[in-house]
Amino acid sequence: MLKKFNNSDIDELMSIWKKAYIDVNKKIDNKDLARAYTDIKDILLDGSSNTILYTEDDIIEGFITIDKNNRIVIIYVEKKIRREGIGSMLIDSCKKSYSKLDVVFKDDENLKIFFEKNGFVEKENDENIEKTYEWQDSKEEKINLIYFDNDLNDKLISSKKINVKRIDVKEILKEDKNLKSIKNYMRIRKSIEKAFSKKTLLYLNCGNYNEVLDDIIKEIIKIERADFTVVISEPLIIENSKMEKYFKKIVQSYSNYKIHRIDMMENIENDISVNKILEEQMKVIIRQIEKIAENMNF
Repeated sequence: MLKKFNNSDIDELMSIWKKAYIDVNKKIDNKDLARAYTDIKDILLDGSSNTILYTEDDIIEGFITIDKNNRIVIIYVEKKIRREGIGSMLIDSCKKSYSKLDVVFKDDENLKIFFEKNGFVEKENDENIEKTYEWQDSKEEKINLIYFDNDLNDKLISSKKINVKRIDVKEILKEDKNLKSIKNYMRIRKSIEKAFSKKTLLYLNCGNYNEVLDDIIKEIIKIERADFTVVISEPLIIENSKMEKYFKKIVQSYSNYKIHRIDMMENIENDISVNKILEEQMKVIIRQIEKIAENMNF
């Protein structure tokens, strides 16, 4: 049966965890083991975490712990009852209380199969050592935010309404710079199509503007029939005329769609230095994007 963790369960739970941890990390030294033991115990006893136990005859045979960031930090089932659906049962019990869950683990085919079977999908990750998988309640619709290359710092985004979809055009064009070649065109088109949702925000950087990408995007909009909004920041006075030229091109190109123009100077103090403006620019853009997303109704 499933039951909520109680602080009185901590000794039994930590004994199970320690045995399993040593089994996986056979060469771990006592110092590292003690540190990991303390970290896990602190999480289990943290009032903001959530731990569900699976018991048989009042003996703990499995458990799952979700931390305050909606991350699965532990999921464990005794070997003798694995492949009986207990792990999935523990995850399903948590899904009732959360609209989003994620988990991070080292590349492991068995874990990959298990989490994908339970509705988790791999998130894009530059690191190859660890994989991040995420589950979202399909009832909670989100807004997809598309941007190209390094035009945004998506680590600054905190809104839970936004799914970030970065498209690395420069990486696609690394071997062949011709964006109009069939191979590159189709790769970029498929990436953009995959990034679209019912509600889509597109952030465009004047300094990274490309008319071919515009054409691809507008073709996809016709097919997807998405609620589509373009976000663009107006060039600063200190930026060159080329930026102003591309800004006007973007506004004209998307004149038939919703456009949000971010005026940076409305959000920055008059006596601020040039360096400080450039430093604050990304934060202001992200804040404005999150505000736009919050006002998009489903």
